[in-house]
Amino acid sequence: MCPELSKGTHLPASTGTAAQHRTRRALRDARVLLTELRILIVDTGRVWWRQLPMIMGVYLLGWLGTELTVRVAVIAGDISPWLALVLFAFSFVWTLVAAIVILTLAGRELGIRQLLPEGEREVDDRDTSLTRLIAITVAAVPRHVRRIRSGGAGRQSAGDPAVGSLRLPQRSADCARRAL
Repeated sequence: MCPELSKGTHLPASTGTAAQHRTRRALRDARVLLTELRILIVDTGRVWWRQLPMIMGVYLLGWLGTELTVRVAVIAGDISPWLALVLFAFSFVWTLVAAIVILTLAGRELGIRQLLPEGEREVDDRDTSLTRLIAITVAAVPRHVRRIRSGGAGRQSAGDPAVGSLRLPQRSADCARRAL
């Protein structure tokens, strides 16, 4: 028998133990992955089953609000295009609010706030007041959109017209005037 072969195996001694170690580590990693996957599936099923009536109710209210607002916007388009534009934009708020409420319901069921480290928890009333959470979220969206449109710096050129507090680039203002 060759001296470089270990007892009872056909692999060299140095690679045989390393190969066995890699196999054991791979099996342990697979067990951990399967355990985490099982926990994910069980928790998802538990939250889904407990919260399904609430989630469906909130989703249907959001859908109903969106549909009614779009239909009213179509009717209001004959009266004023600006009113139709505002109503049409408001229809997206219904969808956003429904998504926020659904995620809040699921997060409360899972106890997400307890999983945050103490240093990263913000103590305010967004956990107790749903209207405060929606106001924070809806108010944050236009700020980020303006920052993205302006290239992050929030600067506008002197020739750009302002509409309310939102400044439009000259091309957009000209296009809006032509459409009217």
